[in-house]
Amino acid sequence: MGAFLAQVRKFNLHFWAVIIAVALWLQVHGQGEGSLSMDVPLQVQGLPSDMVIVNDLPDHVRVTVSGLQTRLKDLHQKDLSVPIKVSDITTPGVVERALQASAISLPVGLRIEKVQPDRLELQVDRLVTRSIPVNAHFELPKGWEVRSVSVEPARVELIGPEVWLDTLIEVETTPVRPELKAGAFKARPGVESPSGKAIRLVDTKIEIEVHGILQAPVVQSKLPVSESTESPASPASPGSPESPESPESPESPESPGSPESPESPESPESPESPESPESPESPESPESPEKQRGMEK
Repeated sequence: MGAFLAQVRKFNLHFWAVIIAVALWLQVHGQGEGSLSMDVPLQVQGLPSDMVIVNDLPDHVRVTVSGLQTRLKDLHQKDLSVPIKVSDITTPGVVERALQASAISLPVGLRIEKVQPDRLELQVDRLVTRSIPVNAHFELPKGWEVRSVSVEPARVELIGPEVWLDTLIEVETTPVRPELKAGAFKARPGVESPSGKAIRLVDTKIEIEVHGILQAPVVQSKLPVSESTESPASPASPGSPESPESPESPESPESPGSPESPESPESPESPESPESPESPESPESPESPEKQRGMEK
């Protein structure tokens, strides 16, 4: 009996050992493997101090990671970065670099499946310094003007890619919005860097002063002009021809009708005098002699 119990205890230990092993295996492999895609920051490493990348590079690249799902759940974007090494670039030009998956550090049990894009094109140029004129940029309401503008200093030292600075004619200040009050003014704007270009001031603490005279819109002077324009309406003196209306006195002229001499054409009615041809009735006058004869009889 004792030997039987000893055998049971022996198999019982083996049984529990198998149960624990299966539980541990399920703990590690039960959820299986999976994959995860995330945007990982791109880091440029080793760029010489006298060189600069001119073209726009993506801030992130798409990385697909595979491995145990339990490990993937603990993986965070901040734990990864994609390095691109450019320490060997010493001359300006266009360079192509491959993004190596092996250069990405991952926790144990995970691996990189894909990196998109897997290659990048870099346009590299030399950093130079140039003295560039400063132009004051004003933002004023319509009608306001600035005269006698001066900028101090008139030129500033800028550092940036040679290909851009060699074609830069001037640099503008940040918008100047003086108080809308006629007269002299002074402003202290900054320097506006060309949009999207890696150009900056050599002396970042430099102060720019803009002086000028602000002139208000000439509003009142415009009114007289408009009135003068209305005066031309007076040239409607053509209404003088209408004087016939005002000078109703001209009714007196009706007597002379000198201006209405055109009415004289009515005199042509005198041509009715042709009716005088009725005078031919005067032939009756010859009848009068007969009457006279009758009278004599």
